[in-house]
Amino acid sequence: MISFLLEYYETHNPIHYPFLQESVDGLNNNPAMHQYLRAYLENLWESGIEEEEIIAAYDSLLKMQFRENLYFQKHHHYRYSTLKETEDKVYSDEDYMRRYMIGLGISNMLWPVHRTLLDYFREQLAKQCIGERYLEVGIGHGLQFQEALTSKKYGTYTGVDISSSSVELTGALLRHSGFAENYRLICQDFFTMTETDQYDFIVFGELLEHIEEPGAFLK
Repeated sequence: MISFLLEYYETHNPIHYPFLQESVDGLNNNPAMHQYLRAYLENLWESGIEEEEIIAAYDSLLKMQFRENLYFQKHHHYRYSTLKETEDKVYSDEDYMRRYMIGLGISNMLWPVHRTLLDYFREQLAKQCIGERYLEVGIGHGLQFQEALTSKKYGTYTGVDISSSSVELTGALLRHSGFAENYRLICQDFFTMTETDQYDFIVFGELLEHIEEPGAFLK
C-alpha cells in the first residue's frame, strides 16, 4: 500500500527511512488507522494524484518542517507573525498548500505523534453527547472532519478553512468516503464570518498558536 514511499526513502533518504519503516510497521497494531490510510491513498489516486506527486508532497513536508524547526530554534518565533504575511506567503500559494495538505494527511496516519493526536480527537469525540451542530475551524486534510461525520453524533457539520486547497481536498475525501449530505465546507477567514449559529462541539487542532489574536479568536 505504501511500499512506493518506503522504496523511495530507502534509496534517497536513508536517514529518514528507519523512522518511516517503523511508522509503517506500527500500522499493523492499528487497523483503524491502516484502513484510513488505504482510503486516503485510494482517494488521492482516484483524484488523479500519482505516486510521484504523493512522494513529492511528503518530501516537501519533511523539508519544510526541518527548515522551520531550525528557524524557530534560532529566532524563537515563527517565520511569519501576521495573518497578512501568512496569506501572502503561504495560503495564497495553492501549489504549496496542495502539497502540504497531501503530505500532512499521510503523516497524520504514519507518524506516531500525529496518530496520537488523531486518536485523542477520536476519544474526545466519543465522550460527547449527541447534539445538533458540529463546527471545525481549520479542517486541513479533512481526517478529523471525516471522523466526526462517521460518528453520526450531530445533525449538521460545518468545516471552515482559509485555504481553498484544503477545502477542495477535504471535499474529495468526503465524497470518496460516501458522504453526500449533512455537511458544508466554507473557504473563508474565520474572523470574517458573521454567522450567529451556536454549536454543540467546536474543534480546532494545531491552529491557536498560529492565530495573530488568539483571544479574539476564542471569543
